[in-house]
Amino acid sequence: MAQYTDYSDLTIGTTTGGMTAVTSLQYSGANAGCPPPKTRFQQFVRTRKTADGNLKGLGKPVIRWILDHVPYNAVNALRDLLTDPNPSGTMYITNPDKDGNIQTWECVMQWPADAPAEYEAFDYWERLVLTFERCVQQ
Repeated sequence: MAQYTDYSDLTIGTTTGGMTAVTSLQYSGANAGCPPPKTRFQQFVRTRKTADGNLKGLGKPVIRWILDHVPYNAVNALRDLLTDPNPSGTMYITNPDKDGNIQTWECVMQWPADAPAEYEAFDYWERLVLTFERCVQQ
């Protein structure tokens, strides 16, 4: 397993064979200018204290990608990856695991519910946080 070294190592796609680097995403036939995301890896959805005082992890890992100063074309390119008409869908990403090793994950990408309206006339979003839930290592 390769050790995670650079945010530009991160890839995304609707299949494991069709993954592309986030920084290379295309929109309308041109590079979308997507910045490399910072990542947060959460090993469990939540923890629970058991009767004997130990902690037990519940749920599958959750991964968050934080993108700052995102050009509008990059927002559209990321949104276009979701082929389902709903703001979530199954995606494949590469992301570090809890030990920093880069892994391929199957997960459900959640488009942020509090994101600006689809047709706002700004040329960039200050921050975009994508949440990948129910992550399963491939």
